[in-house]
Amino acid sequence: MEQIVVILLVLVLATQTGTIALGLATSHKIMRWTIDIVIIAGIQVLSLFLGMWLGNYFMYLLNGIHKTILFAGFFLIAIRFILNTFKIKNGERTWQLISISDLIAPSVAQAINTFLAGILLYFVNFDLNNALIEIFLFALFFCSIFVFLPVKKRAFTLLTLINLLSGFVLILISFYFVFF
Repeated sequence: MEQIVVILLVLVLATQTGTIALGLATSHKIMRWTIDIVIIAGIQVLSLFLGMWLGNYFMYLLNGIHKTILFAGFFLIAIRFILNTFKIKNGERTWQLISISDLIAPSVAQAINTFLAGILLYFVNFDLNNALIEIFLFALFFCSIFVFLPVKKRAFTLLTLINLLSGFVLILISFYFVFF
């Protein structure tokens, strides 16, 4: 059951790449989009890996209260998702990304939630290699969808809905870790 929860969690974390993909300039060629999408997905993978690596160094100190830590951590990440929804709705969470150097900072900013989740996943029994592959594929999927959408009200509405649903799924995941 925990493996299914981790897959769902990785899927939810990959949804946040949509705001960056929506900001990719539409004047680029398909080869440039491919490179940008791989960079965005790669930063998600790197942040999950670094979170797990860092979690292995100090989270063992909290083994006695791990259920509370998992609940509080994932609940706070869910609140961040929900609060970002309002920023997306107003168009504040999208960027005009012209060059690859413009892409790095927003990608790292979006990957902070993934990094925090990686730290918390120290307490969960799962296969790290599978999770890294899954987040890469899910991030590629969401980026591929949003890179082709025109930057209009419909795209913001879809992105807002996905981000809000992701926040609610994270709340459910946080309650799962408390009760199961």
